Amino acid sequence: MLRASWDRLPTRRAIAERLDRSLEAVKRRGRHLGLPRRDKTPRQRRGRDHQLDSEPLDRRRNCLMCGERFRTTRYQFVCPTCKSGELWQAARNEQK
Repeated sequence: MLRASWDRLPTRRAIAERLDRSLEAVKRRGRHLGLPRRDKTPRQRRGRDHQLDSEPLDRRRNCLMCGERFRTTRYQFVCPTCKSGELWQAARNEQK
């Protein structure tokens, strides 16, 4: 029944309600049966993040040094301005 409902119903929650099972049970059984992933719909963005490009790795973060928001495409936690500053360079030289 899960296989038949997987493509017909729009969400896993709808499948769970239809089969009278928990959402977690439907997820687990779907993985066990090798059913294709059901991608989540993106959450609604709020505030300034709403204006970002829609690329999946493009996001805004707060810099851990100065607290200013900056755009990052990878796992960067310090803004380019701080990375070019003296404090960052001094700490980087101490590591070497």
